[in-house]
Amino acid sequence: PMKPGEKTKVDATITTQDDQTAHASAEAKLAQLSSKGLSVSIAADANDNGTITRDETSSDTSKVSVSLPGSVIAGDSIKVEITNAGSTTPVTKEFKVFSKDPLGNIVLENQADHSKITLENGKPLELDAAIAVGQETKAKVTLSDGTTTVSAEDHAKVEMDAIRGMQFVEDGNRDGHLYGYENFGDNNKTQDTTPVKIYVSDDARAGDTVEIKYTDPDNHAQTKTVNHVLTADDMSKGVFEQLLDINARSAYDLKVDATLKTPGGLVNKTHSDTLRIETEDYTVKYDEHTTMKGGDNHNDTLIVDGQTVDFSHVAGLDAKVESFENIQLKG
Repeated sequence: PMKPGEKTKVDATITTQDDQTAHASAEAKLAQLSSKGLSVSIAADANDNGTITRDETSSDTSKVSVSLPGSVIAGDSIKVEITNAGSTTPVTKEFKVFSKDPLGNIVLENQADHSKITLENGKPLELDAAIAVGQETKAKVTLSDGTTTVSAEDHAKVEMDAIRGMQFVEDGNRDGHLYGYENFGDNNKTQDTTPVKIYVSDDARAGDTVEIKYTDPDNHAQTKTVNHVLTADDMSKGVFEQLLDINARSAYDLKVDATLKTPGGLVNKTHSDTLRIETEDYTVKYDEHTTMKGGDNHNDTLIVDGQTVDFSHVAGLDAKVESFENIQLKG
């Protein structure tokens, strides 16, 4: 058998019946394996500059394309290592060149399950990789003929910053606090809500979802979540408004995290901001069917309007009517 990089010599002698002889010889050298024609690329990085933009993809997966040189022969080994975004451990797949015909069609054998893959007319081998915003995906291919080993590498990460910022609408003086006199009840909102504006950039698209997580108004150790699907109108304006539930009966920090997610699974960087909710005066009308609560501001009023209420006979009075300093009678 011929060995890469070494000469093979053939001598031939012909002897006729009358003892006449003819002699000829020839030699050939099998070229050593070369990296020429060997490449690996993360396909989502269309311009191969190491940065995947929103214009190039909306998906959290990409094909990894491995091109093999035309000089490969049966028996050559191929190892592909893919380090997915967010991981430090490469996923390794190994193949052998099972056969190659005169037209250049290559049959690879997967060494894990011995399945066959046919690459026709220079078609690359394609594998899957995970990509993510701000996290690098790496790919490496190593080709060996048993004597020589050559390799090629590629890497890329998604750069996308779809949320430009947020603004708490009712914090008129931008001091980071929401006081009772700022918490208006306009535009279908109540005392127990406050609107926030989320500004989006050109990296966002109609159909993307902005996930908004914020401090639970009733349990400040937990969060509530609301999702907003961007519309064409949102994109035209570059902003949308979302009402958040609050509870100004006690002072606390309203922390808001906004994260854009594409339909293809890409998760944008999270933008965060905080608004201090200050206590407010609550005025609540008596309703025997609900729980009525004042707050910590020491000036909350319970209104009894046109009703006759004997508080001594209200079951569970302490739980039903809580923290009111004033009772106002009407009617």
